[in-house]
Parts: sequence; structure tokens; C-alpha cells
Amino acid sequence: MINGLNIERFRASVAAVENDHAQGKAAFRADLRWVSGTKNEISVRRFPAFATDEPKNMGGENAAPNPVEYLLGAAAGCFSIGFEWQAAQAGVELASLEVSASGGIDIAKLFGMEAGYGGLDGLVLDVKVKADADLPALQAFAERAAATSPVLNSLKTRAEVRVEKI
Repeated sequence: MINGLNIERFRASVAAVENDHAQGKAAFRADLRWVSGTKNEISVRRFPAFATDEPKNMGGENAAPNPVEYLLGAAAGCFSIGFEWQAAQAGVELASLEVSASGGIDIAKLFGMEAGYGGLDGLVLDVKVKADADLPALQAFAERAAATSPVLNSLKTRAEVRVEKI
């Protein structure tokens, strides 16, 4: 155990995938129920449901984070887990790790008033870390975490999206 991460269990999972790549396939699911206005309730696995809403200037009640804010949180969380894995595998003790994710959307493009991409753009991760490693090692962990993050890779490549069963 290092930094609270069960590195042996992690290594066993990696070894299983190395022996049989099919074991490396993962599927995820989230179910949404509309509440009212722009407020929705989302369920994932056995965890308590969480809400999304929009700010008042976007027609919501500002009762919960909006989906883009959750996406920023997912980007920071996925990057952080990758960083934590990199540090643990190298035997580096983390004293603290904070990640702030920011980005924006162009509302005119989102609503089709201008041509172009209306999704999240300009994503910046600001990382603050205290650890028993030098700066080049920490930068290498960050680069590897960013390069291998499923969430960040989905944002970079624009994952295929299909709408089915309407």
C-alpha cells in the first residue's frame, strides 16, 4: 500500500490484462431521470444519485453543478488517479495533490449562431503536488497521467456518440 493505493491489486489487474487483453475491456453506464426544467438526476452503479442543473441565466435553477462542471471534475479526477498510480508505481510518497480543471465553451457556437465547435475547449489542469520526488519525476508522472487518462483522451479525440431508442 502506498498513498492509500493497493499497488499489488493494481499490478495483478495489469498482469491479467497483459495475459489476456480481453480482460482489459470495461463498459460503463449512467442512467438519467429528468426532474424538471434543466434539472436531472443521474444514477451510476450503487452510488447515491446526483443532480445536474444549469445556472439561472441558462434557464435552470442553479440547484446543482451543470454537466460541463461535472466533466471538468471528471477530467481532474481521472488525471489525478493516473498521477497517483504513476507515483505509487515509482514508490513516491505523496504528501498532497490538488488538481484544478478549467475550460470554457463558446455559447454562440453551442447554439449555432456561429460555425465551429461548441463543446468544452481550452482545458487547463493546474496541478499542485508535494511529494518526495524531484520536479522532473513529477512532470513525467503528470505527462503520463495526461497521456493515458480515458477522460482526457475522450475529450481530445471526440468519442463516437450514437443516440438510440427514441
